[in-house]
Amino acid sequence: MKFNHKVAIILLVGFILKLGFHVFFPTVIEDDAVGYVHIANSLVSGEGFIDADGKPTIFRGPIYPFFLAGIFLLFGETHILVFILQSLMTCLSGYIIFLIARRIFDEKTALLSLALIVFYLPFTIYEHFIYLDIMLVLYLVVIYYLLSSSAKSLKLTSAVLVGVVTGIASLLKSVLLLLPPLYGIYLLISKGISKKTVTFSILYVVVAYLVVSPWTLRNYLQFHRFIPVNIGLGFVLWPGNDLSADGNWVGLRYPPMWEVVKDQKTQIEVDEVLIEDALRNIKEHPLQIMGLWPKKFRRFWMGKFWGEWNSTEFGELADSKPLLIKSWAFFETLIFLFFLLGVIFYWRRLPIFLLICGYFSVVHVLMLGLYRYRMPLIPLEMMLVAAALLKIYAWIRPKAV
Repeated sequence: MKFNHKVAIILLVGFILKLGFHVFFPTVIEDDAVGYVHIANSLVSGEGFIDADGKPTIFRGPIYPFFLAGIFLLFGETHILVFILQSLMTCLSGYIIFLIARRIFDEKTALLSLALIVFYLPFTIYEHFIYLDIMLVLYLVVIYYLLSSSAKSLKLTSAVLVGVVTGIASLLKSVLLLLPPLYGIYLLISKGISKKTVTFSILYVVVAYLVVSPWTLRNYLQFHRFIPVNIGLGFVLWPGNDLSADGNWVGLRYPPMWEVVKDQKTQIEVDEVLIEDALRNIKEHPLQIMGLWPKKFRRFWMGKFWGEWNSTEFGELADSKPLLIKSWAFFETLIFLFFLLGVIFYWRRLPIFLLICGYFSVVHVLMLGLYRYRMPLIPLEMMLVAAALLKIYAWIRPKAV
């Protein structure tokens, strides 16, 4: 492959800026990061996959804690190395999108897509947190690359490879567990039932779930329940379908939520009662719950705006820098509008893209729609934004001459 100087410059400048951010921006270990760091240190010390209470946990998937544990084992508990590696993940995600966009569109669209991803400030901010989101971004980009590359040939080796990657990604975040059968259904509908489509679909599903199965077995032996990766459905289903919370994240100590779980003794019991209460709430107020869907869709794709500045998703930043948050939300709204234009212009070229975006949208509208949960889709979204911007520019430019 011919060396591309423009790609190299974008990646190098973007990575240098990210390094500067990591050096000068203060490190904050809170919320989910506390749990990840504790599990990683427990793994390094030989105590196992345990939570802060000293007991085996089933609340988190294994991939990200083991990633941290590997770093801590080799270099000690160094956070900045985690941040640097996560920045490299973003750069790699951008490069893979460059390859995809060049194949689907052209070189200019590919370069603009890469630049939008590498210089997208929220990515740099999240790279500076010990959260799994940036790693999930990379996995989803790789999955899309493999699925789109194999869409015509449907080679069995491709099915095995994407199955392995999807299985690992599911162990990172279980929201991806339903993607293999969904893609199989898509293949059977779009390409028809044939030996090739059936074989590819079955192999993809089987390999993905085989990768997940050792952890599922661990959960069964440890907790005596069939839990493929981790619990947590109740923690997003309940606030996302609670009318008093307005379908928004509120935290376990939110009084109505705490009233539901206060008498439960284990993580599994807490999750189960939250699921049960959320389903009851949906059954009793179906129309009101459906009324939350547009809000959750907007929050997922555009973040919080118009009266939601002080939401827990933005935390103290909303109070200290309200103009920054409002500008951020306005910027995200523009991104979404250009993304929609890109979909309108090029939807025929992007069936797998639309499948993945639609899957994530439906899942989070039914459960909990937060800006952070959309992050894995942002590189794909930026590719469409780049395509739309260049198409609009091509329309305007001749008139300006």
